Amino acid sequence: MIGTATLILLAIGAYANTFQTPFIHDDIAEIERNPALDSLWPLSVPMFEGGRLPHRPVPYLSFALNRRINRLLGLDPLDVRGFHAVNLGTHIASSLLIWWITTATLRRLAAAGRPLAGGLDPAAVGWCVAAVWVAHPLTTQAVTYVYQRMESMAGFFILATLACFIRSLDAVRPRGWQILAIAACGLAMASKETAVVLPLLILIYDRLLVAGSWDGMRPRAWFFAALAVCWLVLPVVMLSQHVGYGEALIPWRARLDYTLNQPLVILHYLRLGLWPVGMVLDSDWRIVRDWRLVIGWLALATGLSAIGWAWRRRPAAAFLGIAFLLLLAPSSSVIPASAGRACNEYRMYLPLACVATAAIAAAAAMISRADSRPLLGTRRLVCGAAIVALVLAATTFSRNSAFASLETIWADTLAKQPWNRRGLTNLVYAYQHSGRDDLVLDLYGKYAEAIANHAPSQARKAVLLAKTGRTTEAEAARSRALELARATVRDNPKDAETWFHLGNLLRTTAPAEAEAAYQQAVNLDPRQADARANLGGMIARRNPAAAEALYRQALAADPTHADALNNLATLLARQGDLGTAISLLEIAVHHAPHHSAARENLRRLSEAAQQAGD
Repeated sequence: MIGTATLILLAIGAYANTFQTPFIHDDIAEIERNPALDSLWPLSVPMFEGGRLPHRPVPYLSFALNRRINRLLGLDPLDVRGFHAVNLGTHIASSLLIWWITTATLRRLAAAGRPLAGGLDPAAVGWCVAAVWVAHPLTTQAVTYVYQRMESMAGFFILATLACFIRSLDAVRPRGWQILAIAACGLAMASKETAVVLPLLILIYDRLLVAGSWDGMRPRAWFFAALAVCWLVLPVVMLSQHVGYGEALIPWRARLDYTLNQPLVILHYLRLGLWPVGMVLDSDWRIVRDWRLVIGWLALATGLSAIGWAWRRRPAAAFLGIAFLLLLAPSSSVIPASAGRACNEYRMYLPLACVATAAIAAAAAMISRADSRPLLGTRRLVCGAAIVALVLAATTFSRNSAFASLETIWADTLAKQPWNRRGLTNLVYAYQHSGRDDLVLDLYGKYAEAIANHAPSQARKAVLLAKTGRTTEAEAARSRALELARATVRDNPKDAETWFHLGNLLRTTAPAEAEAAYQQAVNLDPRQADARANLGGMIARRNPAAAEALYRQALAADPTHADALNNLATLLARQGDLGTAISLLEIAVHHAPHHSAARENLRRLSEAAQQAGD
């Protein structure tokens, strides 16, 4: 009980400052502005509908449950405290599973004649691993960033599958535990695609740490076949929403660069695991195409060779190495995950447990060599791990402060990666959302190199410069944006976002071409609300029915889309439906208080409605 309470308190202390952390980044579109999460029945609605990103059914259902529970408690359905409580609870539950799995594995090895050096207590060693892992700042993205609950939930179900399998090995009636393991495996697959490696992970665990040979695994053949059946969950989930996977649109050269850089990315992950300094929410890995690639691939080859050597001599070490690489394989191999983002630190959430286990095992070996007394060695290990865990918890607490707002997290990103265009774009969005256009222009001046070849940033810069009367600079930025956008759609004609920006750039000078660009964006991405809203605005006068349909389609994809709400309200007001128009404008102003057109239209229509009532 003391060990469990200590782990819980350690986790709560590390994440105590996150309960008021607002929704950030993908939280906004996928949770805050996703109306599908207001429904729990049929289950397919919250699990597969709403938002723009591919849904992982189990985490999205949990988001909907968060909303419902908040309502039952009399809270705002989007009260972030409940969301963060679930994330932290999942993290704590995973740490307890890590403790139990490590302890059970060490005891099994001891029973097989392979005890820990120095006779250290397996339960104490397991606690040390769990304490280091639960407090480590590299887990912050999967805990503090609500949307990445899918990473922590997948990790929890992977651990639950392994724990149930281990428990079945010594159970009088193993079938029940094996069925629970199969159910947990299916839930892991429905939490995130990276769980695809789970059946292989259990298979390798059995081969190395239980059966000792492939023949010894025959009695459990049906169990592994059942785990393999869980793979069917993935094609069902992915094919049902295939349009959301931007990975399919990545050019072959980018795919090759992604794969070639992964050994260096893995080394970066290992560095963060051992020295967690310089973490970034949305890392923009600078693709390497020089001699440094050789270092990465040599390191990977060395690691694989070490695993091969340990396969017979040190099976526990071999399993740790294989588990680490296997858990990273779905995102660190030939498939460009997260639309080609070569490095994302949340991917280390569960692989970090392998690093923590290896570090604690190395510390235990050193302590055993220094003093062979088991009790004293165990105490030294626990004390040392507790000190490290407290330092890591303090680091995690400090790291979490960067998540305090949209502005702080993206300012933190840019401070560490000045070239990070996505970080810059999101910080610009945060400033514009609060009506501080002057700060946006300051950012563009400070990070001129980062936006030099980025069409959307150049286009936004042109608009802001024009607002301030700097017409010559505005025209230069617009020309640069147009040049870049045309080049991008020529090289990658399936890039819906760039077609949308091209439409924006051509809207006043070449309206027919702009309409075609918007239509192309809509065709490529059915959930492109921005393109629908703008295309509707262009055709509203000559074809109001088609424009209304486009606005409603945009709102189906994003019910809080301010431009679509404002445009639809304007259209309905022309048709005499002032009540509905005012309601739509009130929603627009609520979600985008600095949308000047919506505010002005709401004022004007409210006055008109009042005069009509008088």
